[in-house]
Amino acid sequence: MLQQGVDIRIIQILLGHSSLRSTEIYTHLTEPLRDQLRDLLSKTTAGLFEGRRPSDG
Repeated sequence: MLQQGVDIRIIQILLGHSSLRSTEIYTHLTEPLRDQLRDLLSKTTAGLFEGRRPSDG
């Protein structure tokens, strides 16, 4: 369901969990989805910290 774009809170309701933590235990990302997320994060943050020194904040 997560791979199809269903929000995790909807899955929480469908499973009847009162806590999102319970739902997270039962939802696992597949390796291809993890790779897609890593690519997206890499593209999103590319160059974000270039030219910054640690003392810049």
